[in-house]
Amino acid sequence: MKLIVKCKDCREENKVPNYAEDRVNYAKEFGDEFDLKCKKCDKINKYHVDNIRAEGYSLGEIIVNRLIIIGIVAVISIILKIIFWSNPISWSFLLFPIAALFFFKNNDSKKQLNFNKHKLKGRVSMGGFKR
Repeated sequence: MKLIVKCKDCREENKVPNYAEDRVNYAKEFGDEFDLKCKKCDKINKYHVDNIRAEGYSLGEIIVNRLIIIGIVAVISIILKIIFWSNPISWSFLLFPIAALFFFKNNDSKKQLNFNKHKLKGRVSMGGFKR
């Protein structure tokens, strides 16, 4: 899941500079307001945490991320295979890239829905948040 805000002037989607699992944790760690410079119109606007929207990754972003991770796992597996060549367990290192495919999360839709559903405005206590 990626966090974005729309520019108040040109409506361009900009990536939020920090990441958190939900708005409450975002506000605790980074404050409930932040400034962000639009990548299209170069204007700096102030945003509230409630302006952030979580979105899923596009198919292209998912493919690129997975290829990078699979490539890293494959290189490590080959290196371990070369180091432990005479050991019978060394063949299992070649299975790591295949096993890695099954452990990826296909969709962060539950996290995305949770982030978008719960907002800070209207909460009784705002104690502990940075300003």
